[in-house]
Amino acid sequence: MWEYKTVIFKTSYWTGKMNTDELDAALNELGRQNWELTNSDGTSLSNYLMYTFKRPIDR
Repeated sequence: MWEYKTVIFKTSYWTGKMNTDELDAALNELGRQNWELTNSDGTSLSNYLMYTFKRPIDR
């Protein structure tokens, strides 16, 4: 069985850019917690990036 987590990172409304150092740090922390990236979504016209992660449920 799996558990899932969805994380939304907001970009700058005006420029569409984001601090990649902060994004890397957040993604690395999720990796340390054993989360595996399964999907990402976002376009140059949106002001967000959405990531979906999964990890096994310990039983």
